[in-house]
Order: sequence, then C-alpha cells, then structure tokens
Amino acid sequence: MKILSRLTVILIAFAVALTYNLVESTEYEIAVNSNLGDSIKLPVVMYHSFLKDNNYHGEFVVSPEVFENDIKYLLDNGYTPISIKDLTEYIDNKVNLPPNPILITIDDGYYNNYLYAYPIAKKYNVKLVISAIGKFSELYSQHKENNAYYSHITWEQGKEMVNSGLVEFQNHTYDLHSITGNRKGMKKLPGESSAEYQKFLYSDLYKAHHLISDNFGCTPTAMTFPFGTYSKDADVVLDQLNYRFGLTSTEGINIISPTQSFYMLKRYNRPSGITTKEFYDKILPK
Repeated sequence: MKILSRLTVILIAFAVALTYNLVESTEYEIAVNSNLGDSIKLPVVMYHSFLKDNNYHGEFVVSPEVFENDIKYLLDNGYTPISIKDLTEYIDNKVNLPPNPILITIDDGYYNNYLYAYPIAKKYNVKLVISAIGKFSELYSQHKENNAYYSHITWEQGKEMVNSGLVEFQNHTYDLHSITGNRKGMKKLPGESSAEYQKFLYSDLYKAHHLISDNFGCTPTAMTFPFGTYSKDADVVLDQLNYRFGLTSTEGINIISPTQSFYMLKRYNRPSGITTKEFYDKILPK
C-alpha cells in the first residue's frame, strides 16, 4: 500500500526547502564559541535523504555515491566521525576524542538512510547520528512498507543499526515536524504562555523519547530542532528530559569547551550539486 504518492513527496520536499530558508533559530541562541579552558573545533554536517534518482537530488537529497565519496574524503583527510555519546564522554569524563572529530548527522530517519547510508557506515566503520521523527517510524513499523522515496526507518531496522555500534538515534519530535497550521516545528506560538508551551512540548518530546528508547534501544540525549525552529522556553523541557545537546540549522564551526551550553550546536547542510572537495574544503577547520 502506498502511504504517500510521489507528488506528495515532491510537495513535502519543496515545503521543507522553503521553510529552511525562511525559519531559522533566531529567537534565542547560546553561543557555542568559547575561549575558556580546553576546547576543540567540531564541525557538524547535516544530511537528510539519499536517492539514486537524479530527478530528486537537491538541497536536501544527495546520491549514495556522493555520501560514500564524502565519507572517504573525511577519512583520507584525517577526520573521524564520532557519536553524541563520544562527545558526552569527552565533556563529562575527559575521555579523549580522536584527532579531527566530526559529527555526521542525518535528519528525519528516512528508510533510505537504512538502505544506503547504513551499509556505507558499515563498509568504512564510521558512526552516524540519525534523528528520527517518532510518528513516522511508528507508522512505517506498522505498515512495513519499504520505499526509498518516502518510507521511514522501522523499529526493527533501527534496532539493527543501533546494535551495530555505529548508529545512534536522537529526538526529532514525535509529531512536530510540520509547517502547516500556526506552529512551525517546535516554535512557541504568539500569546502562548510559558507553562502552556512547556506542557505541550514535553508531551510530544516525552512520547518520542520513549518510543526511541523502547524500540530502537538507544536513549536520546540530543534534540534536533525541526526546521531549525527553537524557543527559549524549550530549555526547561530539554532539562527535564536530561538532554545535553541541541542541533540547529545555523551554519558554523562549533568550539566545544566544558564551560558552555550545548543546546545550539551549529551544522552545515550537505546539498547536491557540489563536489565533495568543494563542500568539505569550505567547511572543515583550517
């Protein structure tokens, strides 16, 4: 049974691209740059979808071949993909990170992440951080439909990925990955009180958190903000869930030091239409 048509996929991709261009995490931002104490430079790259079909390549869709070239380039240039757990161990317990660490993040949790990106991760023994939308992983776990264009990772597929030791899943909300209606992503509504907003947000994030933990076997410690939208009052909810990190859509290199907040980590989106060398030479620390 086809849950979404190809036309719907195209419309969704257009809406996502439009929203990323219009909505950024400008309401509230904690600087991730600090010169206090020991620090490391941490680039974070954001992927979304992987398809072989050239007709779908664009700002948020790249080919599996491009992704593999990216991974080979990073390894050949001395970079090591790490996990959020590795970063936490470095911050909390002073566990050394490899030279030139980098976070490879993938948003939304499409089935094509499992189909194409996961085998590449296994081939090169590199770590990936996938932020799944709880509602869609739940939906496709029920329907068992595996379509590279629109399906999402099932609980069973995600569990396999986690068990490999190469993939961890983070929270991308249960059902707030939407630009319809008044609310965009997890942004606070005009006139909404802090108490109302925090109650609403906690309900959604708590549900996604436990679905991921119970079904993927990986407890999230990071929040990936849909469309980069963010509100200061979300801090309280993230604290309640014991989250340490927030992943934004704001571009830039992060300077990680033990004396800061990590709720606004910057990321570079990886589009199609640019070579691996051109993209990574532009964003990697000099």
